[in-house]
This record gives sequence, structure tokens and C-alpha cells, in this order.
Amino acid sequence: AALLLVGAGKLALDDPLSKYLTEFPAWASTVTVTELIHQTSGIPEYEALLNSQGFQAGNRTTQDPALQAVAAVPQLGFQPGSRFAYSGSNYLLLGEIVHRVSGQPLPDFLNANIFQPLDLAMAMDPVGQILYKAVSYTGGSEGYQVTGSAWEQVGDGAVQATPSQLVQWADNYRTGRVGGQKLLDAQLAGAVEIGPGVPVRYGAGIYIKADGTLD
Repeated sequence: AALLLVGAGKLALDDPLSKYLTEFPAWASTVTVTELIHQTSGIPEYEALLNSQGFQAGNRTTQDPALQAVAAVPQLGFQPGSRFAYSGSNYLLLGEIVHRVSGQPLPDFLNANIFQPLDLAMAMDPVGQILYKAVSYTGGSEGYQVTGSAWEQVGDGAVQATPSQLVQWADNYRTGRVGGQKLLDAQLAGAVEIGPGVPVRYGAGIYIKADGTLD
């Protein structure tokens, strides 16, 4: 979504986070859109931040509490751009940037610019009650129990799909119906090593293996 806005000239990869989330502290001026995209920002995981405030998966949370938790971080975990460390906060913040730049909530933007153009019956809906939806379980001494989440924030997940729909979505990297070859090139252009000696790089939501396959 962010790279589609970049391609449309509405967003720049070297823009600082502070340009769009003006209420954030001073460290936001040191983090760029590129570093959010490639998970090199140093921003800690918002789920852990919410957990530390007493929120559990069964407690309803929305975009605002998650953003406020990240904004309350006094300093980053490491210098932005210096290394890879996956954090859902990066995509939470990108989702909010897409919202503010496009004027559409992220689920609506995805529906209008990706799902509908690709004829996909997919939706971004964190708590959607969908027939035959796969659910999560936790195990314990009393066996497995169904567990769910009431968290409603978006950006780092919450897309509802089926395996066949995912195949159809992935085929866009062959057809280029949405974004064209430029979109894939942009995703891979800033790919970074995920760790010393690990033959895998990460670029904009895609793990690139040593043999060139995408995961």
C-alpha cells in the first residue's frame, strides 16, 4: 500500500515518520518510510508495549491505543537503518501513514487498490466473524482451547483470505496487474540481511532466499 502511494508520487521513501505522525516524539524524525518498510527502524514491538500496560489478547484495543503506546517509547532500540529486527510497529505505523496520506482507512485503501482490481474476495478485518474461519488454539494440561483476539488495530496483519485467494494474490508478482514490475522491484530494492551468516534477505514483507525464491 505504501509503495503504491510512492509510485503515485504521494509519498517518498526518505520521508521521516515525523512528517505524517506529527504528534510523535523527536526520534520519529530519525526514522524513514524505507526503514519502516524493511523493518530496520529500531521501534519496539507494540504488542509487547500493550501487554506491559495490562492489555491481553481478549481485551478490545483499537488503532489509537496502539499508536499511543508506540509514541510513548522514550528511545529506539537501535540506530535506524543499522540492522534488521522485525516489529509489528513498523507496519502499524505504515498503515497509519497510508490512512493519513490517502484519506482512506487502510482496509478501504487495500480493498479499492488491491483486492478489487485483482478480483479477490479478501478483506482486512481483524475481528470479522467469517463462516468456517480458521481459529487459533492454545495447549495445556487440560488440552487445547480455542483462543482469539479482540485487537482491532491494522497494518501488521488481519487480512482474511483462503489458500486459493492467496495464490491468486501472489500471482500478481507474475502478471503485474497491480503496481506492475515497478512494485516488485521497489519491494526488493532495499532488501536487507536478516542476520549474520543467514542466506536470506528481507524486503518489504518478502523474504528472499539464496536461490532467488520469494517467501
